[in-house]
Amino acid sequence: MPISPHQKIINTIVREAFKPIGVKRKGQSRVWLDDNGLWTTVIEFQPSRWKKGTSLNIAVCFQWYPKEYYSFDVRFFREIKFVEFESEEQFKHQVQVLVDEAKPIILHIRNLFSDKKSLKEHVINKLNENSSIWSKYNRGMVCLISGDIDQAIQFFQQVTDDIEDREWTKEVKGIAQKLLKVLASEENYLPFIESLVNKSRELKKLKPYSTSKI
Repeated sequence: MPISPHQKIINTIVREAFKPIGVKRKGQSRVWLDDNGLWTTVIEFQPSRWKKGTSLNIAVCFQWYPKEYYSFDVRFFREIKFVEFESEEQFKHQVQVLVDEAKPIILHIRNLFSDKKSLKEHVINKLNENSSIWSKYNRGMVCLISGDIDQAIQFFQQVTDDIEDREWTKEVKGIAQKLLKVLASEENYLPFIESLVNKSRELKKLKPYSTSKI
């Protein structure tokens, strides 16, 4: 199937900007990934069903829950205004504007999350008003990664106590229960985290990750 002119423009401009900083395209999609092992920054040039063009979403997907899809666990940017394709020159300019906004955000996330203390502080603050089971789970994990065992236990206990009882939440609660047992036994919890991360990465066809990098 031929690639449309507006899609060619997106591909070309994004590739030229992102390749030097190691951000790669996900297959033939409009999603680009900055993979950092425990977490991946997801940059989506979101299409519309009704118009030719794009908007922009940037978020972090944590890899410590096994799933084959990319979730927007912590949002960093969302361009509400849709950039519609009207002409090649007009669209090139507007896509370049989006890319110029995206690039420093990607590099900022890398820097912010590369430090365990700033990772924990940002995620705790960002998800503080979110009462979902995912928010509790992710806050527990960043506490665990940063070495704050007591706070991690509190969040994992909140996960197991969550009133949501749909089938997928049972899996999340099951992992939280296993983590609580490991922490109660004072065993090394890093191998268990590594197994979760690598199962998630395998499902997404990403290379294995070693928690020795933590």
